[in-house]
Amino acid sequence: MGYPEAMQESIKKLEATRAFRLQQEIPRLTPEEKNRLLEQCHPDFRPDGMRPVRVGPNRGQRMQNELVDLLEAYSRIDPDRVDLSRVDYDVDVLVVGGG
Repeated sequence: MGYPEAMQESIKKLEATRAFRLQQEIPRLTPEEKNRLLEQCHPDFRPDGMRPVRVGPNRGQRMQNELVDLLEAYSRIDPDRVDLSRVDYDVDVLVVGGG
C-alpha cells in the first residue's frame, strides 16, 4: 500500500534532499541551548501549560493542565452502583495500564 497522493510531493522533496542531509553536519546543542529551546517550544515548559493539583495524594504537585483536569474531575463511576461486598474476580496480580 503506497502513500496517499497528498503526500507524494513531500516525498519527492525528501528524496531530492536525502544525499545532502546524509552529509550534513548538525552541531550539538549546549545544555543552555537545549534548555532555551525546550522553554520556547515544549508544552511542559510553558508557564501556562502546568498548574498545581488541588486534591488527592498529589496535591500541590505541578502537572500538565490536561492531566490535572482528569485528576480533579468527578468520577465517571457511580459509587452507589458498585457493590464491594461481592468479588467478581480474585487474582494475585492485577496489572492496570500496562500499555
